[in-house]
Amino acid sequence: MIDLIKIYNKYLLKKDAESQIKRNKDNPDMMDASSGGLCMRKHYFKVNGYEKKPTDVDSLRIMRLGTIVGNEFENVMNDAFAGDLSIEYYQEILLKSERLKVAGHLDFMIVKDKKGYIYDWKTAKAYKFRNVKKGKADALNYEIQVATYGLMALEQGLCDSIEYLALVYYNKDTSEMFEHKIPLSSIRQAEAYWLEVAERTEDFKREPIECINKVPIYRWECGKYCSWSHICEASTNIRKG
Repeated sequence: MIDLIKIYNKYLLKKDAESQIKRNKDNPDMMDASSGGLCMRKHYFKVNGYEKKPTDVDSLRIMRLGTIVGNEFENVMNDAFAGDLSIEYYQEILLKSERLKVAGHLDFMIVKDKKGYIYDWKTAKAYKFRNVKKGKADALNYEIQVATYGLMALEQGLCDSIEYLALVYYNKDTSEMFEHKIPLSSIRQAEAYWLEVAERTEDFKREPIECINKVPIYRWECGKYCSWSHICEASTNIRKG
């Protein structure tokens, strides 16, 4: 009997290895924009090339679903805007900021009259989806991530100003969607965050000390959800074993 689940797991491990190679090639010595607003110590580990622990296949399945949904949105946007010469748009492009030492792939951006409108696709389980929609749960790290794309788009001259930032959520349980508008003030917050990471690590020469709301920022980050939990000695991480 053929084990189809084992075949799929093997495929996920292969795709993850390919993704890691691409990420290391695109921004080997830079922080990841997708980790914006999270634990500052993980940026130190990443920039200095510390080896990540393997990602378990359960987590890879979850991330793969997000990739599939993102690919669908990419096709939809091409279908909607490819023939509109009045609108310039970008999808899945690599942005970098040498000044902030950060890089990442932007999901979707429209530029019209030199004004930028940036969107990021997010999948979420029903519980989180409902709470974010009702304003009962924050998405501050996601907001920092999207605002960082705004900073980099400005630095790279893709637009003259950022007029709109948003997270577009897709409910994995019900397929419901909603758009969460991000305040433009998040751009200043994002810049301050990345500059503080550089300051606390002394430009990545020193591992930042454990500090409330800095290392880590969220308690859930430690343990399973951290790629460097096997080497990090933060007390929050150690308690999660």
